[in-house]
Amino acid sequence: SCMGTALPITEPTRRSVTIPAQLAARIDTIADHRHVTANRVIVDLIEDGIAAYDRRRAAFLELTERFQKSTDPVETERLREELIRMTFGA
Repeated sequence: SCMGTALPITEPTRRSVTIPAQLAARIDTIADHRHVTANRVIVDLIEDGIAAYDRRRAAFLELTERFQKSTDPVETERLREELIRMTFGA
């Protein structure tokens, strides 16, 4: 993977997924540019996506903890608004 930490090496598991044609074409283009298989691109993108998900989740949990421990009303309101943005994208 280009970014993030690679998952431990384990026995591969075959999955069958259906993806939109435009996404499949984009994957093929990336594979051609990187001189790797489409499968490698898909695995790398999934690993990067999981790493990004884990980072967002950790940031959310850290923010939640700061919010719960906050005793300053101004900071509490700022953290509450940030939690709302993270949760609802508002």
